[in-house]
Amino acid sequence: YSALYAPTGLELNTPEGDFTESPGGDAWVEAITVTPAEVDMIYLMLIDNFTADNTSFNFDWDLTGVILNCQIMLPVDFVEVTGFWENEYNLISWTTGSEVNTHHFDIQRSADLQEWTSVESLSAAGFSAQHEHYSFRDFSRRAEEPYYRVKEVDVNGQAIYSETIRVQPYQQEAMTHLFPNPASAVVTFTLNQAILNPVAKIRDCKGVLLREIALVCPGGTCQLDVSDLEDGCYVFELSDSEGGELNTERFVKITDR
Repeated sequence: YSALYAPTGLELNTPEGDFTESPGGDAWVEAITVTPAEVDMIYLMLIDNFTADNTSFNFDWDLTGVILNCQIMLPVDFVEVTGFWENEYNLISWTTGSEVNTHHFDIQRSADLQEWTSVESLSAAGFSAQHEHYSFRDFSRRAEEPYYRVKEVDVNGQAIYSETIRVQPYQQEAMTHLFPNPASAVVTFTLNQAILNPVAKIRDCKGVLLREIALVCPGGTCQLDVSDLEDGCYVFELSDSEGGELNTERFVKITDR
């Protein structure tokens, strides 16, 4: 929008050679020179504050060999939002495809998808026609509040929201893998957590329970004698004293020859 002149546009070798223009300028800026290496690329044209009184206007386009795709751009284009449970924090990351007049992002957390709490704010790029990457480490995470979303607020105070994601707490395996596998006489594994009166169950591959053994694991290391099993495939189940299943793993018994 030019407060003083019409029309506005690009012009080769403007007297001032200027690349930006205020409403009180002569309304013309330097043309874009496209080199052979820049052919077949996508260019973004932003038309902002195009009238003084919100009336319509005519946009003249007389270039050949160029496709013009007119669309109103959203303040932000969320490409991806991800969240991961780390040792000391939740890592929330998001990528934008483009930004127009973006001011900041609020990272929000919720337990029920109804009530949301803003846990941090990050400055936005403002204007961008390329992918921008953001991340936030939530050291104040709460396991009972697994849902996250990102709220974008533009310079006018308007807001849009990303998709909602869920961050699941990392569950450490109760035990290491059986070793060796295949086994001929003894399989060994280590408990990764304190388990009250661990119990091992061995089933055949049809699910039939063959034996149930109360384990003794000095220092957390357990050994299980499988020498009397016939050669074949078996299912090992680790449970606690209350019968809660903690781990399931298949193993193969092969007799040394």
